[in-house]
Amino acid sequence: MSRLLSHAAAALCYASVAALVLAMLLICADIISRLALNLPIFGSTDIVELLFAVVLFCALPATFLARRHIVVDIIDLVSPTWLLRLIMFVSSLLSVFLLVLMIWQLADPVSYMYDTGEATLNIELPRWIFGAIALAGLALSAVMEAFRLTAKETKAVDQDKA
Repeated sequence: MSRLLSHAAAALCYASVAALVLAMLLICADIISRLALNLPIFGSTDIVELLFAVVLFCALPATFLARRHIVVDIIDLVSPTWLLRLIMFVSSLLSVFLLVLMIWQLADPVSYMYDTGEATLNIELPRWIFGAIALAGLALSAVMEAFRLTAKETKAVDQDKA
């Protein structure tokens, strides 16, 4: 299971990087087209907005699996290993709870966007796609963090303390 999740996280990271590169290329092409030809790329802002959603919600599950969140090392420098394991377990429980809460709170607005056919302004890209990407990213993040609840943290704690 660990190998499958790590391969999934790697694939999501590649998708995130590809979306970021595409967004940068589209922004550069739009700027050059505006300056050189006075002809902006129609719908580029809508596409870049979608690509940034892909960047964020594809990278999020890998961040949870690798435990590479932004942290401030205060307690773990002076704490024993058992306390660090307890802190990691409690933080994982809280993370799973909050991720599931976010999914629950986001599901209704995404369903509403789907039912009403809400779309972006320029190219009429359906807004529910943005929400579906967010829901998928949050769900995969919850799965990755739930896996971390069952994984042994001893090696990670010992490596961090060294």
